[in-house]
Amino acid sequence: MIPTNQEIRFDKGYFAVALARLYSKKATGKVVVRNRGEESAVYLRHGTPVMVRFSKPLDTLGRVLLTLGAIDDSAYNRSLQVMASTGKRQGEVLLEMGALDSQTLEKGLVVQQRRKLARLTKLKSCEVEFLNGEVCPDSFPVDPTVLIVNGIRECMAEQEVDRIIEPWLKVPYRFADDFNPPVQGLDHDENRILSIFEKSLALEEALSKVKLSRFQVCTLMMGLIMCGKLVKARGRQAGAVAEQKERVHPHFDELDELRSRINEKLKAAHEGDLFKILDLDESAGDKEISAAFFKLAKDFHPDRLSTFAPKMVLEQARKVFVAITQAKEILSDHEKRREYIRQLSEGKSDSKQVERSKAERALFLEAEGDVAFKRRDWNTAALKFKAASAVEPSAKRFARLAWCTWAQGRATKRVAAMAEAMELLDKALELDKGFPDTYKFVGRLLKMDGRKNEAAAWFKRAYELSPNDPEIASEVRLADMRSKKGDGIERKKSLWGLKR
Repeated sequence: MIPTNQEIRFDKGYFAVALARLYSKKATGKVVVRNRGEESAVYLRHGTPVMVRFSKPLDTLGRVLLTLGAIDDSAYNRSLQVMASTGKRQGEVLLEMGALDSQTLEKGLVVQQRRKLARLTKLKSCEVEFLNGEVCPDSFPVDPTVLIVNGIRECMAEQEVDRIIEPWLKVPYRFADDFNPPVQGLDHDENRILSIFEKSLALEEALSKVKLSRFQVCTLMMGLIMCGKLVKARGRQAGAVAEQKERVHPHFDELDELRSRINEKLKAAHEGDLFKILDLDESAGDKEISAAFFKLAKDFHPDRLSTFAPKMVLEQARKVFVAITQAKEILSDHEKRREYIRQLSEGKSDSKQVERSKAERALFLEAEGDVAFKRRDWNTAALKFKAASAVEPSAKRFARLAWCTWAQGRATKRVAAMAEAMELLDKALELDKGFPDTYKFVGRLLKMDGRKNEAAAWFKRAYELSPNDPEIASEVRLADMRSKKGDGIERKKSLWGLKR
């Protein structure tokens, strides 16, 4: 730990190296970075960066939220106008506007800090001063390990890396107690070399066991050693570590193969390739899809893997399990599959990747929203449908977002929630007048508002479009029964009229 009230000035040089030293010392305070007349500040808490501030408006929160699909252009522009007139911060303005919730805002702030920190770790010649004890009230922690490794690769020449790392080559290293690979942000081969270090090998021996370039391996090890993620294993300890790892991980080879498959599946999920996720081609039928899903579900099921896989591997496997479930749900639904293949072909012929990735992202977000909607997790479902609508609007997404909005707010702000829900349903109708759930949800809202006669009219429209929907059929039967018993009288003044 760095002593209290101590100020440290680093020699002019690489910011990534200075940050790694402070991170390994678990320092708390403010890092001032000066480069070409510009001054930036990085606040650390126990070594972890929690806030990055630039003197220039780079990587602004609004721009970050736009790239994440959390807000649209109109919300972004309106927030700028409000900021100019009130002086409030953009995140605060967007929350007040209802453009996003606090959870999405926090995610956007973490991504913003990561992007800012990535800029700084690439600085080759800067002045760094550390002021111990200065704290920032805001806290959005970012693990800097991968950014430091990338910064070293960006800044240092191969000869310089060889000179620095030469004394370390024959020394055996082990994982620090708080380090548990795989590391998110590293590729499969880089995480594989970390699995080799579970047996406490020297760098020289590790270099002979992987296909990565010497520079790539050395910079990875250099960054991890500087960050305190790898520590020396001396004498008997080196052999003891290897023996202990063998006892803790008797499925070492199986774990290595599992990590490789997990990385492949997560890469396919990131690319939005549903067929690749399930190891299928585009001609696969329903039976093949089901068979592939059940095989992969068995391989990646968290309950099975929890008997031997480390915590980090298990978390990655859960992400794969969600991805294969979503892929199966989309490809098993003939309508969703046709839409996915159509958008896939359009992506190949037009913008190749950009439009294709947008459409695939929207489908994934919608599938995640559907899962949360079935569980009645209204908050998660609302976030997913809102993000999907921002990427590619559809009647279904707006209709389900409307119901989630009502379900979230009916207990505390009933009138406002109903108004917002009705506005979203209006957008759904503008996009597609043939989507039955829109009429069903409007009918439900009118029914809860006391307008049972008008609600019945909406339910009947929904029934005409989808006579096999049991919920709609039930509402129509109830409306007919009330009509026969004379129970269709309006009981209170309504908030809403029939919109179409």
